[in-house]
Amino acid sequence: MPYVEDENGKSIFIAKTGAAERFANEVKERKERKDKDSRGYYKSKSKQDKQDARSDNKSDKRDYKIDKIDAKSQKSLATAAKRNSLANLIKWVLIAIGVLYGVTKLGGFDIGGILEKIKGFTG
Repeated sequence: MPYVEDENGKSIFIAKTGAAERFANEVKERKERKDKDSRGYYKSKSKQDKQDARSDNKSDKRDYKIDKIDAKSQKSLATAAKRNSLANLIKWVLIAIGVLYGVTKLGGFDIGGILEKIKGFTG
């Protein structure tokens, strides 16, 4: 078997050595690796692997962008919640100060006196 067919079907002369067998095995493996694409053309698996890698890279990039947008939105929601709680805290502190000021100006904790003063305001 000094003549070996390559992947294009051409005969190549190789002396009977281990190189001839290796070459024949390599050609056979290449033929096995080829697949037909959707148009019916032969496509090697390495091209298919490259296309799969490209599509994986695209999906990874898309996922990264979506995750980044999601992280930004979560951060803005957390910031808004923090500001809301701070505003509520300030509101309740001001209410407490107002109540304490009112109680002290109206005569302390004397409930009867407070009721009398409220009656005096209303008429």
